[in-house]
Amino acid sequence: MDNKDCIKAWLTTCVLTVAGFFGLCFSVGFILGLSGLLQSPEQLENSTWFGLTVFIGLILINFFSFRFSVNKFDN
Repeated sequence: MDNKDCIKAWLTTCVLTVAGFFGLCFSVGFILGLSGLLQSPEQLENSTWFGLTVFIGLILINFFSFRFSVNKFDN
């Protein structure tokens, strides 16, 4: 891999991680909002299960984003 491919892979990893993180948080909030279990966003901020879910989800999303970008740009 040359320098251009490394930069492209890093940027792809960043974009996919942010998009996946947004999708995870949006889907959890949407499901809880539709089910009526969430009255205000502060409830999610104060819950420990949401923080743990986001932390584990972010690790998994980042791992698979990195794996995808390395496989894509490694020629």
